[in-house]
Amino acid sequence: LKAKWYNITGVFIGLAGAIGLLSVGIKGFNNNLSYGIYIIIATLLYSININIVKKYFKKIDAVTITALAFVGIGVLTTIYLFAGTDFVDYSPFLMEIKFKIIANKINHIDKIVNISEPPRPIFS
Repeated sequence: LKAKWYNITGVFIGLAGAIGLLSVGIKGFNNNLSYGIYIIIATLLYSININIVKKYFKKIDAVTITALAFVGIGVLTTIYLFAGTDFVDYSPFLMEIKFKIIANKINHIDKIVNISEPPRPIFS
């Protein structure tokens, strides 16, 4: 992909402005300017994404590309949600399912062992 000189100049001017804003301590922002680096990283990754899409996905329509992006993010997010957080421990819906499974197993064991009835005397 060929970039024109004014595109490159605009990127560098914007990057210099962002870095300038982050490096100067401005009162009133409560020293949260360090979070601005996330904006710069997001902008760089967005530009990389646009160039990759433009180069490799010319023949694929936008809806398909968007659907694939959401599927990829959905899989990663689901793995993180169940493996990396305590979502399962505090979700009321999942807790109810856990309790039903446990109650079902206890009920099943109760039927096998037959502990619900008092013991019968051998000689009556």
